[in-house]
Amino acid sequence: MSPGRRVAVDVALAAAISLALAVLVLGPLLALLDRGWFISDMLTHYLGSQTWSVIDNTVTTHYGYPFGMDNNYFSVGDYSYALFTHGVEQLTGSPFVGVNLAILLSFPVAAALAIPILRMARLRGPIAVALAVVIALLPFHWVRALH
Repeated sequence: MSPGRRVAVDVALAAAISLALAVLVLGPLLALLDRGWFISDMLTHYLGSQTWSVIDNTVTTHYGYPFGMDNNYFSVGDYSYALFTHGVEQLTGSPFVGVNLAILLSFPVAAALAIPILRMARLRGPIAVALAVVIALLPFHWVRALH
């Protein structure tokens, strides 16, 4: 098998395994994809998916009684996350779906991105796939997107 094909197989395998494990753990919540899974600090993420724009967030009085909540005070350091969650919110009309999908899809994305890094450390095959899955299951990959 060519090296490029082997990398693609490892990436696909690591992503599929980590997604399967994430679905196994988050399974009961998947039926509630259009509802808030978490409370407290997640409110800014759900609100941000609804009010985000490239330049600034729109201020809404729908949240934060009585004067509204200005999400411009909550920085968005990862535009790919914000663009994804806002785009899904625009398609579905629910601020929860985009954020909840981002949580679910963060596992296979982290595993897929770990494979090239592990290959730089000369780890290949089943060991690299297993380590990539372990890396994906560690909560560090939420540091940029979630709190």
